[in-house]
Amino acid sequence: MSQRFPSPIGGTPMAHDFAPSILFAALYGVLALLGIYRLTQRRTRSVLVFSSLAFVIERVVIWSLRAKQAHTPAEATSRGLTVYWQISFGVGYLAAHERLLAFLRCLAVSTTRGAPAPAPEAHELAAVPAYGAAASPALGKDPVHDAPAARRWWCAEKGCGPEGPEPQVDDAPRRKKYRDIFGLVALVGLAPVIMGPIAGNMYKDAETDASKVPTVRALRYATAAVALLLLQIFHVLCIWLVMTVPRINRHAVALLFVVATILQLIPTYHLVIVGNWTTSLTSTAVGSMNTGGEKAAFYVLQALPELVANSVLLIVNSKSMFHTGNWGDRSKDPKPKRSENEAQPQEAAPVA
Repeated sequence: MSQRFPSPIGGTPMAHDFAPSILFAALYGVLALLGIYRLTQRRTRSVLVFSSLAFVIERVVIWSLRAKQAHTPAEATSRGLTVYWQISFGVGYLAAHERLLAFLRCLAVSTTRGAPAPAPEAHELAAVPAYGAAASPALGKDPVHDAPAARRWWCAEKGCGPEGPEPQVDDAPRRKKYRDIFGLVALVGLAPVIMGPIAGNMYKDAETDASKVPTVRALRYATAAVALLLLQIFHVLCIWLVMTVPRINRHAVALLFVVATILQLIPTYHLVIVGNWTTSLTSTAVGSMNTGGEKAAFYVLQALPELVANSVLLIVNSKSMFHTGNWGDRSKDPKPKRSENEAQPQEAAPVA
């Protein structure tokens, strides 16, 4: 009787996988061009865009290799490629979760900065009396409540004073709290990133060594469960920030929430299929992950969510929408620069 071992995530590329593999490679290729364009533009360039581009290029490579293997049956049992599929599809999608967390952190931290709120466009406030000005005796209108909708919204959201929007007060303690919370979540995120590659490296050995099967199976379950938990925590963070931080960009948070929901399909799918067994990488029995229905589920519940999530994160201008700057949010605030007067040593007073 053949040795049973866990079925491979994504199955083994066969002839019917050639067309979808070429399609995904081409779509990621287009996305890579967009990422390169983002990096060439100063207003969109950031290290987080580079991170997105790196993942997209890796996906171009993996789908190209799967297209090649689909027409090369001799490579179906290649140890290197099998391990690569299992590691990349097992935890690769978590790279998008890391960027989501970084974007949400930047949004939260940006609400604690002491810089003045951006002024409204000139045409929005044109012909609108300044706050505190006398109402028109002829019309009897209040300068704020009867102002155009643009100014009423601005005053409600940003706060208006005699000279317009009030500057935001710097809140270093709250900034540190956000960084501590997001740092802790990022630390938990290391668990699946460590367990996934271990399970992937052991996978090929489990094909012939029954003693390694329970370990591989347990690690795959743990990786998917922790990944799902991380995305649930991300949802909680989004809701918490929207409910407690008035100044946060709710549209940006909502976008991140939706992307995380899309990514959540992948670990949920993994929890369902990692319990499947097979006796051969090329088996087409039910549960082998090589049947037509199982391959379709893989493309719809893993490949497509990855593509959609990463497309959204590259299509939007993440630098302006999430206030990432060039480097994202750093762990500590930079030291304030000394003024010229402070930098120059004071001359000693002449002795009388």
